[in-house]
Amino acid sequence: MRQATRQSVIAAARRLFGERGYAATSIEAIAAAAGVAVPTVYAAFGNKRSILRALIDAAVDGAERPRPVAERLRDQVTGAADPATDVQKMMRLAISVIAQAADVQRILRGAAGTDPEIRALLDEAHNRIYADCYTAAGLVIGIASDARTRRLADVIFAVTSSDLFDLLTETRGWSVAEYERWAIQTVTAELPGPRSLTGAGGSVTTTGDGPPDRRAGKPAAPGSGADAGQALHEGVALTRCEGGR
Repeated sequence: MRQATRQSVIAAARRLFGERGYAATSIEAIAAAAGVAVPTVYAAFGNKRSILRALIDAAVDGAERPRPVAERLRDQVTGAADPATDVQKMMRLAISVIAQAADVQRILRGAAGTDPEIRALLDEAHNRIYADCYTAAGLVIGIASDARTRRLADVIFAVTSSDLFDLLTETRGWSVAEYERWAIQTVTAELPGPRSLTGAGGSVTTTGDGPPDRRAGKPAAPGSGADAGQALHEGVALTRCEGGR
């Protein structure tokens, strides 16, 4: 199958999966929408799950000139003395990928609820995303693997969640630009280094040697940031509070 024809099939599947749902869309319908013969689709993809997998790859890595996200993340590293600059560039890329693949993630989540094999595909997608987040964390702080890398990767993984992106942009009406700014602020607040952060029950002191040390009874510093869990909690809690107004 020619690349142009393959892209037509993937584009048709993306539209029909979004409109009808994965389960209600047949390969015959995809072939008709793409303007190709049904045997052509079977010969190229084999089954509907393979079409969905190809759709995920195209949405995340790009359809015409696919490049793995990890490679594109490495391109964003400037080697600047301030890692916050690298965070801004990499998070802008990450949020742009989330935005362009948001509909595909919804399709995948919906299909996973009724198809165990699609559930496995969703788990695979999550593992792939986390691997990219881990790459990003290591590039930003210059450490391949330690507790700081894992923690920062966890925070990046949280703010690049398609569920959270949908919650704030679709349900609460945030713009992509607003979400991007919040994500950058949240990840930047978790860069390792001595600083005092506000935490539940007291301040949180981060030394860069591991997870923050919560010290109950210590007053929070004015204007201090939040740790990963608190930042994520506050973002979600904000939506709930506003929804109750």
